[in-house]
Amino acid sequence: MFSSRAVVLDRIKIGIYFLVGNAVLKTTFLIILFLLAFRSQLTLPLSELTQQIEDLELDHLEGTKVEVRHDEANELSVMADAFNRLIARVQDYKVQLESTQKQLLHSNEKLDQHNLLLEQEVARKTSGLSQAMMDLQQQKQELEVKQQALREEIERRRHSEEALRGKQSELEKTVDDLKQAQDRLVQSEKMAALGGFVAGITHEVNTPVGIGVTATSFLAEKLTALEVAYKEKTLSPKVLEHFIEEAKQSTSLLQSNLTRASELIASFKQIAVDQTSDAIRTINLAEYLHEVIRSLQPNFKKTRHHIDVNCPESLMLSCPAGAISQIFTNLLMNSLIHGFEELEEGYIRITVLDEGQMVDITYSDNGRGLTQEQLEKLFHPFFTTKRDQGGSGLGTHITYNLVRQTLGGSIQVSSEPGHGLSYHIRFPKNLKRNS
Repeated sequence: MFSSRAVVLDRIKIGIYFLVGNAVLKTTFLIILFLLAFRSQLTLPLSELTQQIEDLELDHLEGTKVEVRHDEANELSVMADAFNRLIARVQDYKVQLESTQKQLLHSNEKLDQHNLLLEQEVARKTSGLSQAMMDLQQQKQELEVKQQALREEIERRRHSEEALRGKQSELEKTVDDLKQAQDRLVQSEKMAALGGFVAGITHEVNTPVGIGVTATSFLAEKLTALEVAYKEKTLSPKVLEHFIEEAKQSTSLLQSNLTRASELIASFKQIAVDQTSDAIRTINLAEYLHEVIRSLQPNFKKTRHHIDVNCPESLMLSCPAGAISQIFTNLLMNSLIHGFEELEEGYIRITVLDEGQMVDITYSDNGRGLTQEQLEKLFHPFFTTKRDQGGSGLGTHITYNLVRQTLGGSIQVSSEPGHGLSYHIRFPKNLKRNS
């Protein structure tokens, strides 16, 4: 074999040329193959999808869908499905938008109606306001006239007020004078009651004192006769026995009447002192009530009236005793003078209850009673049913003030014509502790 370098190079070049040509042919074939595949799998479906999207009408989306003509599922199918879902949502939004537009139109119509009504209301209010302004102007003028009249009235009332102040000063002075006169009348009433009390006690004391004087004179005569018989030696045992018997009777009569007089004077002394004094002292209420009744016995002695006292024997009070005396004196004398005026046998009941720190007293009689009109005026000063017979009308008024002011208690009265009268009195037992 013969060989040369050029032959080898030529053969190598031929091989290279063959390889290069083979590669170019394969590459060209692959490019054409890829181009065809891209065209059928991507370019044509994408173009169709793009054309379908461009052909869509936004006003007529109902039933419109894009389709990819390809049997296999790929990215374009996914994109088509997503686009179809987007179109469905757009359709829903479009339906909602149309509904919202209809609601908006309806709201606009309502708003127009409201605006119209508002304009009418504004017009009416404006008209009313104009009328009101005219009325206000007229009222302003009337108010100015009334203000002028008010100024004149104020000036007139100022002068009247000055005159009233002068009258008030005169009235206050008159009231003070009346109060002083009333106090003097009350004091006079107390003194008159005390004077009557003194007269009754004096008359009552005269009887036991007179009997005592008579008994003393009789005893003195018997003693003189006994002395003469003794001196003349004519005294016999029978005469002495007769003298002793008469002396015993005389001394017994003298003792009982002097005791009676002493009790009357003691009652009179204590009651009289109490009625002229407001001093607070401790008393046994049951005993004190009996003393008051005993002091008034001359007034009840010639009657058939009965006084029943029901009071605890151990009830002690610390109070102005004169107030107690004056209260029951007035009540008893009112029953005697007014309640039992046409009654032969009257009955008075005094019931006292001890209620701890308080005393509860019920005073009642079976007298003629009072009408409702008289009952309402009973505690008023100067009210009396015996005005034509010299009654002052201060007895119950004094009683009311003594209970309310002096004793710090309360008094109530009830009555019916023909069914007597009843007082209910309550006051503290110990005024020192409550004062």
